[in-house]
Amino acid sequence: MESKVFISHSSKDKAIADQICQHLESDGIKCWIAPRDLKPGSDWTEGIIQGINSCRLFVLVFSASANSSQHVRREVATAFSLGLAVIPFRTENINPSGSLGYFLGTVHWLDAIAPPLQKHLKDLTERVTYLLSDQGRFANSISESVRRPKTEPVLPRRFRRPRWIIGILLGSVVILIAFWLFGQRQRNAPSEIPPRSIAVLPFDNISANQDDTYFADGVQDEILNNLAKIAQLKVISRTSVMQYRADTKRDLRQIAEALGVANVLEGTVRRDGNHVRVSAELIDARNDSMVWADSFDRDLTDIFTIQGDVAQTIAKKLAATLSPEEKKSIEAKPTDSLEAYDLYLRAKKLVADAGVSLFFGNFETALHGAISLLDQAVKLDPKFARAYCKSAEAQDLIYAAYDPTPTRRALADEAMNNALRLQPDLPEVHLTYAYHLYDAYRDYKRARVQLAIALRGLPNNSDAMSLEASMDRREGNLEKAIQEFNEAIAVDPRNPGAISDLAYTLFMTRQLDAAGYAFDRAIDLAPDQPMLKVQKALYVTFFKTGNNTALRSITAAVPASMAEDRGAVSWRLSCARKRQIT
Repeated sequence: MESKVFISHSSKDKAIADQICQHLESDGIKCWIAPRDLKPGSDWTEGIIQGINSCRLFVLVFSASANSSQHVRREVATAFSLGLAVIPFRTENINPSGSLGYFLGTVHWLDAIAPPLQKHLKDLTERVTYLLSDQGRFANSISESVRRPKTEPVLPRRFRRPRWIIGILLGSVVILIAFWLFGQRQRNAPSEIPPRSIAVLPFDNISANQDDTYFADGVQDEILNNLAKIAQLKVISRTSVMQYRADTKRDLRQIAEALGVANVLEGTVRRDGNHVRVSAELIDARNDSMVWADSFDRDLTDIFTIQGDVAQTIAKKLAATLSPEEKKSIEAKPTDSLEAYDLYLRAKKLVADAGVSLFFGNFETALHGAISLLDQAVKLDPKFARAYCKSAEAQDLIYAAYDPTPTRRALADEAMNNALRLQPDLPEVHLTYAYHLYDAYRDYKRARVQLAIALRGLPNNSDAMSLEASMDRREGNLEKAIQEFNEAIAVDPRNPGAISDLAYTLFMTRQLDAAGYAFDRAIDLAPDQPMLKVQKALYVTFFKTGNNTALRSITAAVPASMAEDRGAVSWRLSCARKRQIT
């Protein structure tokens, strides 16, 4: 049966897209949906374009994830260039931005925000059936006449080209026009940044003990994580905000523009014995106006309540509605032991600092230190599931970078099993488990199951998005991985690790110019990571020119202090092989 309906969706919306496909096909309407209908081993992009070309109607599952997906934007542009009828099926209360706003502003929407989904699937099926009918095609052709010439020249056969090639060319023209128009509008209007978007900047430690910076960071991080659990918000990840410390001059409007958000939260933390004072200010960075400010003077035992209250107040100020599950998650106390929590915060900082070193630098000692702190924490509170998660994460990092032995993996297994036993419903537990299955077992099938569970409770988590991209890259789904890395970077735009992962994936598809641009961006963000320059010299310069001069020069300039580092040694061996074949 010939496909009639192309279903476009972001990776996060696959479950809904599958339900749409099942509902339409149960009514006899054949659909084309990726990855189901891609031929094994075929080029992803070419397959998508051919799929769109083979259909008469285009259904877009529209959500915040789709709104930020370059992959979806290209599909929409191609559909419009080919003159397909387009139905946006909106599952979240969000308006299209950028080129999507340009395209979708002229078509009829179906809102599927309010449950149950089944009712909206019925409405969609009726709409699709109508548009595929003779009457519907006639009505659609009238609206299409404003975009198409009334007649099309018929070329001699030897000059004809497959419709999908023409679709690419027309799509490119439409995209260029859309971005030009969008650029013109940008010069005269503020950027289309989601109003319910926020960056939580590092809180200033104003305690008498300056060593309490880790505690202030912990308060900020918990508030950030609480906000990131709210699906209606866009929340920038920790890695991208930590460079904006209060001890540097902060231009909030400039920071907000760099991170792509409308709002910024900043604050201070003072700890004095068993007393804590947390002050916070929510700023609308678009006009530098204060939206909300408050201070919380409490006993230290109330620190979890403070963090939850701040997050829920901000959500209310940004007009975001919390689901019962989100509210319950934000209000949950991770532990009843403040001493165990203090040890956890110290360890968490050590593991986080190790994680952003991009595996180039010696962080084994720091990770062992974190594990020691976490062992002490779980002795104080044997039910502290998040401490076991962090311990499993540290063990997995050591396993991957320094000690890939069954003994090390067993230590990670033990910590992971304790976390699963204690809090099997905690999204963070499932995310840690997904990474454990990926890092220690390379079990992508089981890791994907855990990741899907985690993402339901962690909609803004860039680590989860990057893990999905990494697995798709490992399994050869390169275009899908590129889309997912871009989605991760949208909420973590200053993370050199995610950007370098994107750069390498672009290299694998031989998009060398784009890879070079991404590597340059990562190098700008992490100038102290010399191995990024080595990667660019190898994957971009060498593969573009075949000349290894730059590779030799940059490799030789790697600091002597990294001589024994495993990552650096591995890269030197790789580069040596490239020198041998030139």
